[in-house]
Amino acid sequence: VEAGRTVTITADVEDSSGVRSVQAVMESPDETERATLTLYDDGLHGDYGAGDGTYGNAWITDITPRTYTVDFVTEDELDNVTDHDNGTEFTTEPFVGTGDILLVADGSGVRTDDWRGYYTDALDAVGASYDVWDTFWYGTVTSDTLQPYTGGAVIWAVPQWGYLNGDSTQEALSAYLDAGGRLFITGQSVGAMWGTEPVYSDYLHAVYEANTSGSWALDGVPGDAVGDGLQLTISGGDGASNQYSPDELSPLSPAATVMTYTSGTLGGGAIRVDTGVYRVIYFGFGFEAIDNAQDRATVMYRVLNWLVGGYESTADFSVSASSGDCPLTVAMTGTVIGVAQPYTVTWDFGDGDVETPAPLTATHTFTDVGVYDVTMSVANATTAVSATHSI
Repeated sequence: VEAGRTVTITADVEDSSGVRSVQAVMESPDETERATLTLYDDGLHGDYGAGDGTYGNAWITDITPRTYTVDFVTEDELDNVTDHDNGTEFTTEPFVGTGDILLVADGSGVRTDDWRGYYTDALDAVGASYDVWDTFWYGTVTSDTLQPYTGGAVIWAVPQWGYLNGDSTQEALSAYLDAGGRLFITGQSVGAMWGTEPVYSDYLHAVYEANTSGSWALDGVPGDAVGDGLQLTISGGDGASNQYSPDELSPLSPAATVMTYTSGTLGGGAIRVDTGVYRVIYFGFGFEAIDNAQDRATVMYRVLNWLVGGYESTADFSVSASSGDCPLTVAMTGTVIGVAQPYTVTWDFGDGDVETPAPLTATHTFTDVGVYDVTMSVANATTAVSATHSI
């Protein structure tokens, strides 16, 4: 909604003693009250039909763009008043894109807070410059929104049911790809929504085989630019654990399979296609369900490098303590992005102790007072990266 435009506020209210009044209180996120609006159930205020339990009214938003929360205050015929805090939210702040990547968090208008962070964290880990179009705030995506990202990429994340079924969404994505776009689309129900649509075969170059693979583990196709060496689990761990029906799919020429389910029988779990005009990577499962941050970052790195290129291999590690009294025992946890396995990890603790080959985790005790530069190095036959922190 643009600032200064009219919105219709509705609420479904029931009470066994009867409803005397319903009010909507518009507030800023800091709970500064902006306006109070009486809602009606008379069929004349955007409330559907008279007496149907839906109360509504129209309100003109401030000309200053802002985000609103809406509290509802109800009173029944027995004089009982109930406050319903943060019943809904909306914004009149415009979307402003500045990045190379557009993440479309498509929850079909439902909040995306419980899974959107899996994508933004992975994008941050690979150093991507990105914008977020959250359908909870902005609704469905138009072609005008997608077109500025033809030089970068669009990540369309749709964990369950999103706006993909809409004709306007399909037309917008088709126009984006026809203009040379790069698309990463991921979700367990994309095939169920799109499997019979021309856009599924003509643009994703996919055949929808089944709406449940019966498997929550995938192996990358050996030698594939994206899948080589990957072994993913899409259940448990610190992932979203929201996969109930991962799609099985097969590639249509010139597409190729990227990953297969370990026990799938009808098709693969991910494909990619380069038509010479556009590129698409399509996962038949939700990226957000990958069960650890290291694998999510690695997959995002490979996807973006195949789609647009230019992302560098990196290494880093966290420490349980950066200072303390001697003796100080420190646990360290490393991450590496963009270095294909097999690789060798080396920990140099800066006090003369070195561990190699080693896992990405280490525990070391510093017995003498001082400042130590700890370095984790990761290398394979072609790539070497490192990170250093002082303790």
